[in-house]
Amino acid sequence: MTVIAAAAAAVATPAATDVLINEDLRCLAVFASLADGKDKENDAGMTGAIMYYIGRIDARVPDYQFGPALKTLFAEPTWNDAAFAADAQRCGAEMGKRGDELSAIGDAMSAEAGKPAN
Repeated sequence: MTVIAAAAAAVATPAATDVLINEDLRCLAVFASLADGKDKENDAGMTGAIMYYIGRIDARVPDYQFGPALKTLFAEPTWNDAAFAADAQRCGAEMGKRGDELSAIGDAMSAEAGKPAN
């Protein structure tokens, strides 16, 4: 088995998929918690992040039951303030990386079109 095939098999295992889904669910929960309904600009950003993580989970498990999973997560005693803060840091970094990638794509497309980037 090649290294690539072995890596793909490892990623495709149910346990690895469960870990990825749990990490993404925690990010979804973080951003849902940060959407307060008071600041439309903040909430728009949080909604974008929520949809990103819903899409990641849905791509792995199309019939995923978000409601019960979120209810279980919010009830977990181990998902306390420290765990939330750690997840917020991790998830924020992930979203920052994706945002930087999108900005770079936009800059490259603008440069190719001969237009200044925003």
